Amino acid sequence: MYNLEVTPKITKELLLSKYSQEHFFEYYLGVPVKKGLFCSPSIIRSDKKPTCAFYKNKKGILKYKDFAGPTFDFVECVMYIFSCSYYKALRIIANDFGFIKDEKIPINPPKIEKFTGNVIEI
Repeated sequence: MYNLEVTPKITKELLLSKYSQEHFFEYYLGVPVKKGLFCSPSIIRSDKKPTCAFYKNKKGILKYKDFAGPTFDFVECVMYIFSCSYYKALRIIANDFGFIKDEKIPINPPKIEKFTGNVIEI
């Protein structure tokens, strides 16, 4: 009669308690997270020159930096790819990783076959 299933409150902190920032970036961008320049993933823009890099800021937040395009963290990356709000991006990530089951949101497969497990230090 009643659905007593409790959906957890989706926050950035909840997501980061389960997976690393690097893992989320690799999942959505399809490129390994490592130091050095690389070409922009096609999901962001067409690029033939290595103008992108990952770095951690002073607060320890991993950022994708495209010197000819956008800069974002992993939630902002999902916002950019799916043209959605912050709250919707959190729900997309939570649904893709199985933290929630929302049938209104399609599950997006990972863009990378094997995760590197690399962690960039500050």
